[in-house]
Amino acid sequence: MAKGLVSDTNLTAIANAIRTKNGSSDRYTPATMAQAISDIPTSQVDQESALQWMLNNKTDYTGIAAGLTTLTTLPTFTQTSGQKSLYRAFYNCRSLTSLAGLNTSTIAITSLESAFYNCQVLSSGPSVINTGTGSISCSQAFYNCYALNSIPLFKSSNVTTPRAALTSVNDASAMFYNCQSLTDIDLWIRDSGGAAVGAPFDSLSSTFSSCSSLQTVILRSYNFGGITSFASTFANCSRLTSIQFIETYGRVSKTNTTAQSTFRGCSALENIPDAVLDVIIVPGVTTTLQNFAYQSGLRSINLGNRTSAVTNFRDAFNSCPNLVDVGQMDMSSAKGSNAIWDMFLDSPNLSNQSLDNIMASLLTATLLTKNKTLKYVGLSSAQATTCTGLSNWAALSAAGWTTGY
Repeated sequence: MAKGLVSDTNLTAIANAIRTKNGSSDRYTPATMAQAISDIPTSQVDQESALQWMLNNKTDYTGIAAGLTTLTTLPTFTQTSGQKSLYRAFYNCRSLTSLAGLNTSTIAITSLESAFYNCQVLSSGPSVINTGTGSISCSQAFYNCYALNSIPLFKSSNVTTPRAALTSVNDASAMFYNCQSLTDIDLWIRDSGGAAVGAPFDSLSSTFSSCSSLQTVILRSYNFGGITSFASTFANCSRLTSIQFIETYGRVSKTNTTAQSTFRGCSALENIPDAVLDVIIVPGVTTTLQNFAYQSGLRSINLGNRTSAVTNFRDAFNSCPNLVDVGQMDMSSAKGSNAIWDMFLDSPNLSNQSLDNIMASLLTATLLTKNKTLKYVGLSSAQATTCTGLSNWAALSAAGWTTGY
């Protein structure tokens, strides 16, 4: 039989391929490679055995079971102390029903980003998530977990008892996106006790978007000042009827900069409390006001001077058929050719007082130089005709506005 030499490079490549398949960090020799290849999991039983070995031995859980679409329950395993990342750990494990074996109370989790992404039949998260002394990203953590009906408890070294809280989370964007079984939420997003816990909280962008069964939301915070985005936070929560923001410290400087589509499609929400508006629409902070479109249940809102720095009001109240009262608002920063386009389109039940208030608001929009017609704002011809008989029409007309009809 002819003999040949196998280069060290080729042997290393074979060993690396084995480690990629079985998730180990073992060293292999030519004598052990054949058995190692035979031991690579090919069935669900073998996959679970490999997963159990990795959970017991690996120091990093990043992507540990990602794509195991037939995995239904986690195996029993032991976990050592220390820090572990769950980044994409169970990504797309769409048959996973239980996390009973995942006890994170003895280790510090450094990331939950996309950890349970698309685990469609998972009904509850880990019982306790220990974040240690740091802050973690939970972006898309439970994205598309249709069956999730309870939020896990979070525990940090700065909090003596676990609670349904995001106290050490710095990014919750799309964390519970499309969790269609969540019905009620009462949670802290920053902790009390005299100081904020962990790094300043950042994004609530799309956090509860498309949670179609969500009815009641209470968000509590030491203060809401560090949140930079409320974009689409509750978008398409079609059953949401009650929302509260509670600050334990009180009013402080706010820094959020994005509030686009926050309540878009919340068709059951009849009104939005001032305490919520105070947090989401911050006076003096430039933002885009497209928050309230397609809220078929919305009846009244009073934005007041909160909108003094808003530059774009396009579609703000588009398709709000039950909206009667909009109070007054400051449109002095509105600018750009589309800044007021269809602002009140298909909102036919605005009271005469609201129409007069709308005209008073348009009088403050001195930066607008074109498209200055009530038709462009989205008012119907009947509403525009009514406006010509109200007290603010003379001043609006003198400023160059027409009905457009």
